[in-house]
Amino acid sequence: MSEIVNIWLETTKSMDLPSGSVVILFSASHLLMRGVGGYLADLAAEHTRIKNIFRGGVLVVPGVPILLQGVSDPFLARLIFEIQGWLKTI
Repeated sequence: MSEIVNIWLETTKSMDLPSGSVVILFSASHLLMRGVGGYLADLAAEHTRIKNIFRGGVLVVPGVPILLQGVSDPFLARLIFEIQGWLKTI
């Protein structure tokens, strides 16, 4: 997750992002590697990092994946449903 944010920060460092810009953050491969608990911890850490850099001018939201080739891994599908269930509660 931090690699994705690092690349995004590097790409946007010369841009003047308008206040209220929205960043949607999700990584299916990271979710699969870390599981729900680790993924949510990493997501929260990166959310905080972006919030601190932009001082609240950029809104970070967890993304819902669009997997163009579908989900052939039943474990990944379950993790995605668990994340979506968690998002509904917050």
